[in-house]
Amino acid sequence: MKEFQTENTTVQRQFLDKVESIAKTYLPAKISLAEANQQNFLNVFSYLFLTKYLRTYEALLLLIDKQYAEDAAILLRSLFEIWVKVLRTSKYPNESSRLNMIQFLRCDNRGLNYLKKNSNSQSSSAFDYQKEDVINDQKIRYYIDELKKVNQEVGEKTDVDYKSTPHGDVWWPGKKLYDLLKENNSNTTWLYEYAYKNSSNIVHSNAGILLPLYCDNVGEDIVPRNAPDGSHIDAIGIVASGMLIDILDAINRLYQLSREKEIALINKEYAEIIKLG
Repeated sequence: MKEFQTENTTVQRQFLDKVESIAKTYLPAKISLAEANQQNFLNVFSYLFLTKYLRTYEALLLLIDKQYAEDAAILLRSLFEIWVKVLRTSKYPNESSRLNMIQFLRCDNRGLNYLKKNSNSQSSSAFDYQKEDVINDQKIRYYIDELKKVNQEVGEKTDVDYKSTPHGDVWWPGKKLYDLLKENNSNTTWLYEYAYKNSSNIVHSNAGILLPLYCDNVGEDIVPRNAPDGSHIDAIGIVASGMLIDILDAINRLYQLSREKEIALINKEYAEIIKLG
C-alpha cells in the first residue's frame, strides 16, 4: 500500500509541474502599448495576475516537496485570491479593466502622498510630488467616469469610496471576496472554506487550528510534534493546479487564444489525478 501511495504521489507531482509548464506558455513575450491602451491595460493586468500566480505556485511546490503543509496552505490562500480576481475579470472585463487601473493609480497616489508628506515643502521636488498627485487624481476621476458609462452602480460606489479614502486600495467596491466568489460560480464556494477560510486560520495562528496541527492525543496526554502529519499535503497541490487550469481557461476565453482542446485535455488529466486521491 505504501509503494502504491508513493507511485500516486509521483504521478500527481509530475502533473503539477506539467500544468505549470503549460501555464508559462500563456505569458506573452511582449504586449504592444497601443493594444494595452485600447483595452485599458486589461491584458497587462491579466498577465500580471498569471505571473504572480505562477511565482507563488512555484513556492508552494517547494514547500510541498519539503513537507511544509501548513505553510503551503498559507500560499494556497494567496493563490485563491488571484483565482477569484482572474475569474471576475474574465466575467466582467469592461468593469475590471477600469477598476484595475483605478486600484493601480490609487496605490500610486498613496506613494505620492507619503513622499509629499515626508519632503521639504519648499523644494522643487516637493512641488513635483504635488503636481503628480493632481495629475494622478485627474486620471482616477477619468477612469471612474469611464466606469460609470459601463456600470453606473459600480462607478458610483467607486466614486464614493475614492472620495472617502483617496489612498485606499479597494478593488471591487461593496463586494467582499466571498461575494465575488459566489457571483463567479456558486458551485465552488467549498473552495472558500478550504483554500481561504481554513488557510486564514493558519495565517493568524488560530489556536483552534494549531492544536490539531502540532499535537497528538495519546491516552490522557497531549504529545507535541514539530510538524503536521502531512496527510493533506497532496490535496493542496492538486487544488492549486486546478485553480491554475481555471485561470488558463479564463485567459483563453478572454483573449480568444483558441487553446480549447489543450485545456480540455489538461482538465481530463486533472480529473484522473483527483481519482488517485
